Amino acid sequence: MNYNEWLARPFFSWLILVSVTLSLQNCPSHKKEESSSVEVFTPKTVRALVQHWKENYQGEVLLSYTFTQETVRIRDGVAQEPAIWEEAVQYPSFFRIDLPKTEEGFNINLSRNDSVYVFRKGVIVDSSRQIQQFMIMEGSLYFDPIDSTLSKLQEVGIDTNLLTLSQYEQRPIYIIGAKEGDLTVPQIWLDAERRYNVRRFSRTGSGKLLEVRYSEFKAYEGHWMEHWLEFLVEGKMVQTERYTDIDIHPKLSKETFDRQQFDKHFWY
Repeated sequence: MNYNEWLARPFFSWLILVSVTLSLQNCPSHKKEESSSVEVFTPKTVRALVQHWKENYQGEVLLSYTFTQETVRIRDGVAQEPAIWEEAVQYPSFFRIDLPKTEEGFNINLSRNDSVYVFRKGVIVDSSRQIQQFMIMEGSLYFDPIDSTLSKLQEVGIDTNLLTLSQYEQRPIYIIGAKEGDLTVPQIWLDAERRYNVRRFSRTGSGKLLEVRYSEFKAYEGHWMEHWLEFLVEGKMVQTERYTDIDIHPKLSKETFDRQQFDKHFWY
């Protein structure tokens, strides 16, 4: 299979986007952030956490943003040729990835309301229900009812009865879905002060453990954005992503995410 054919495939069933032996303190690919001495909210339940964030940070949510992504797939330990993807996010439930266009037509992954539509060479080749996990706690929760947020977490396999307050990279975090030290089950790690994803575990369609690591955060008008992501399946690196040209005031319209019109509306 050549690279273009590989690129045209949806990246696992969860994307239209650790080794379990690693300890929390032994991840050399992560740059250490400054320690935080800020006192953070200590909820007893996931429901209480979601409610607290909705009540206190509703007005601070980033409504939309766009960025350029350099994507590198890794097969059998060998990095493939980088590909440039253009991506747009609009909360609560829109996400679009524009892959490199070919002579035969555009290649776009369009997520709307927890469903994904995969277009290759200008033609829809797949559609299915698919929750974009990174969106649940970074923005969607501020628009969704609390029960809906909890339901989405449960649907992607996260046990919402488990909430752990811990430390990661010298910063306080919430771990939703697991007890401390258990890296074998779906879970989301969130910076307790800045409210962004720092680590995420889920299951692929074949049942393998997928880990996503977020790092190199920078603030944009008070909104913290990651610039480097690593994807691992059963502890093996399978993809990296570098984010550039981040725009937190993009010119997006409803047509940008409209299934019938999106191919005529671009922000880049």
